[in-house]
Amino acid sequence: SMSSGPGVGASFSHDLESLNRWSSWHDVTGSMGHIRRHFLDPRRAVHRYFVFALACCFIPGPYFHDTVLSAYKRQICAPEYLDINSTTFSLLFGLPSAMGAFSGPMASVIARWGDARSSFISGGLTFFASVGVVIALEHSLFWPLLFFRLLFWLGL
Repeated sequence: SMSSGPGVGASFSHDLESLNRWSSWHDVTGSMGHIRRHFLDPRRAVHRYFVFALACCFIPGPYFHDTVLSAYKRQICAPEYLDINSTTFSLLFGLPSAMGAFSGPMASVIARWGDARSSFISGGLTFFASVGVVIALEHSLFWPLLFFRLLFWLGL
């Protein structure tokens, strides 16, 4: 014999409430999957515009990096900082621009390693080199600064 006490109805309503919470959570995760599918599928226009927006945000990066460095030329060349002349300072811009010569061979590296892995390595190298530039400037070290500038432009 089943008894219908006050605990049975409360238990049933609690189970129904849990089911409703799960259903709404499932709707949220389902819609997240829908959004994720649109952003990650390269055939979708949303994906292409999202990647285009990211590229537009990244484009000013190297130019901003060069502009900040050139804006502080007087301080960088000062005797109490790096103690270099204008010709040596120009090496910080001239040598890294030679990294453009690696653009052609990098196409075969990208084809071999794939776009995702190459992009990850390139982004990591650019980040690492940017941090290296700041550390080298902070410690007034010209040759490491030049090395990290070369790596920065190689990563791009």
